[in-house]
Amino acid sequence: MKKSIIGFIFGFILALTITVGAQTYYQFIMSDNVLYVNGVKVEMPMYNYEYTNYASIRGVAEALGLDITVTGKRIDLTSKADTSSNGSQNRTSMESTIPAPVPKPEPDPEYLKLLRENGVNVSTEDEFMQALETANVIIVKKNITLDTLIVELKNINVLVIDEGVTLKITTPNFYADCKIVNLGEILIADHGRMLFSFEPDYTMLGKIRTGGKNNEISFSMRIDRKDAADDIAYFLHPNSIYTTLEIGGYSSVGELAEIIIDKDITIPAGKTLWISYNSVLRVNKGVSLTNNGTIICYNQPIVEGKISGIGKEMVYRQ
Repeated sequence: MKKSIIGFIFGFILALTITVGAQTYYQFIMSDNVLYVNGVKVEMPMYNYEYTNYASIRGVAEALGLDITVTGKRIDLTSKADTSSNGSQNRTSMESTIPAPVPKPEPDPEYLKLLRENGVNVSTEDEFMQALETANVIIVKKNITLDTLIVELKNINVLVIDEGVTLKITTPNFYADCKIVNLGEILIADHGRMLFSFEPDYTMLGKIRTGGKNNEISFSMRIDRKDAADDIAYFLHPNSIYTTLEIGGYSSVGELAEIIIDKDITIPAGKTLWISYNSVLRVNKGVSLTNNGTIICYNQPIVEGKISGIGKEMVYRQ
């Protein structure tokens, strides 16, 4: 008798479970993944996943980070770049302008305090180069001239130039691939070249100037879309901090990537457009490229439209 009762109860529970399960499944099928629990509507987008491809940090843009937690608060010292899904910099309009460096940056006091507490103070070029190997934050405390052949800031997080201090750059390869907080001055002197491969925080760059001969502030980029006019107009705008834009494309073996100009643009006086060795400049039909600055090419450009201006003649490199 007990077995019959137990069997009946078990069968009832099993039937109830199957019924509820079937009703639940039916609700999902018939209501676009909407389930009602105790009269509350719960949406379950089971079949509407959106796949996001997270590239490596260095694959999108150079981004180095230092996370410091103080009294439960997370401070991010990371240098970041705003990129589109294909890795190219986002450009809203050809009228966009890069602001001139702010003469006196005003970083958050707490942020600046953390930088000073976690930074390595340097007063000579030798100390600077040694700090590059191990430091997360480097603080330039006295006037320094950097003339080492290559100076790369890829392994540090933040470079701070202290108040009243001038960092003089005469090295031809100063790669500014970290966040820069410039409370003093950066001077790009004879044969010095400061190269950016992603956009910095312009409000923290402070005073940057060039002096002497054969110096430049360069932005280097690769594009994989057709029209390069927006990028050229953006980085070589008369008010931008950059004197040179080095631009190239992605090409197959044995082929040249085309840097296409598909709308009228002007290279301002004092600005240089540098087309990389694996690329070729192409000015489309009906388009005018006015060159009042300098255009450097390794390959003969394809000109279906028109190139004019006081710098019409191009410089070819072998």
